[in-house]
Amino acid sequence: MTVTSRLAVEVQAELQEAGVTNWSTNTTYFDAEGRVTDAPGRIYEVRRTVLDGSLPGTNALPLKSVVVQIFKNPGGAALSRGSNGLISRPNNNMDERTYLFHVAAQ
Repeated sequence: MTVTSRLAVEVQAELQEAGVTNWSTNTTYFDAEGRVTDAPGRIYEVRRTVLDGSLPGTNALPLKSVVVQIFKNPGGAALSRGSNGLISRPNNNMDERTYLFHVAAQ
């Protein structure tokens, strides 16, 4: 729980620093301590899914949203995106936390 919360805060800071126009859908892997890794020993997967839309009830302001899904996936199970771009947890042994960040893009 502590590592996933810290990863969510780091992702939010990265998104704010990058600016809305640079948000992209991607996946980053982390080890047990929350350090970025591509190694087979990865434990956490952070998947960012960027969605375009507008504010509810108006078409005036475009809205960018990013759904951040953080999976504790020590077995390295294969995860795949659904047609909506989001991941559904493949089994009950995997821990998953989801966060939503959105910004009016101008």
